Amino acid sequence: METGHLGTGRGDTGRASPGRASRVPLLAISLGYFMVILDATAVNLALPALRQDLGGGITGLQWVVDGYTLAFAALLLSSGVAGDRFGPRRVFLTGLVLFTTASAGCALAPAIGVLVLIRLIQGAAAALLVPSNVALAVRGGAFLLGAVTTAATVGLDRAHHPPA
Repeated sequence: METGHLGTGRGDTGRASPGRASRVPLLAISLGYFMVILDATAVNLALPALRQDLGGGITGLQWVVDGYTLAFAALLLSSGVAGDRFGPRRVFLTGLVLFTTASAGCALAPAIGVLVLIRLIQGAAAALLVPSNVALAVRGGAFLLGAVTTAATVGLDRAHHPPA
């Protein structure tokens, strides 16, 4: 009778033995979360260039930043429910495709209004990624690495934006 301990293959727990195959989903999960956090903060560095290239005023630039955050926060809980209903993997992949497509759309935006609209879509896609990210990390036994990635991301953010 197998005991189901890690490294013994598939035992009573139903988990695969750790190895290279289990690292690929973990890498995708970590990169997905990193993209969400990076995109929420890095756009602040591009604001002067956006103002010059797209001709937006201060209100338009505020919406570029806040539209993403607003859509993200408004849909975060609903996205968690969607992950429970349709499965975290499906919701994660949908969010990843939408997020990547919206990122390309942001790069091609011809005007500040179009950029704001695409940033709203990008925030909604980010809301799909995060709850599914956590569910997949816990399910894959990767919670510790996810916690370390989160701590590192927050640490980087605090290093670039120290509290007043």
